[in-house]
Amino acid sequence: LTDYNPTPRQSILWVGRSAAFKNPYNFIDLAKQFPSEKFVMICQKATGDENYDALVEAAEAIGNLEFHRRVPFHQVDSYFKCAKVLVNTSDAEGFSNTFIQAGKCATTILSFVVNPDGFLDKYSCGMSCSGDMRCLVEGLKFMLAEDRYIELGLNGRKYVADHHDITKIIDRYKKIF
Repeated sequence: LTDYNPTPRQSILWVGRSAAFKNPYNFIDLAKQFPSEKFVMICQKATGDENYDALVEAAEAIGNLEFHRRVPFHQVDSYFKCAKVLVNTSDAEGFSNTFIQAGKCATTILSFVVNPDGFLDKYSCGMSCSGDMRCLVEGLKFMLAEDRYIELGLNGRKYVADHHDITKIIDRYKKIF
């Protein structure tokens, strides 16, 4: 990982495709609960999504939610660096690339369901809500209170440095081969 230069944290972030299992409407509902916070949603249209325009319309109707249809991959880190919290609303997925991006940028993770190997709890870098929307709301309140997201984000950065840093992974592969 490169050196860490903290940036002012201004938003609550969601990054993904509009696939139904990713539950993008949960993020829109969360934004409604926190009118004084800025929410940013980067949501590319999923293949075959016939309801994408309705999703965009719903998101754009929320005054504190900034919607982006697409952001080039090389520009996404700038959104993570400015985010207090990354919210993942998926019902299921493997170890999301967005979790690694969040950790790399010291952004706390709030997950609706997904928590591969319990790493969010084990390494104190976020929280999983077991599919409970009330927990998602309360979890975000907790993270924002007293700027707790800062410490959790730094824990996530340490986790990524220890477990996903490419230089360490290459050394492991060299030993194997």
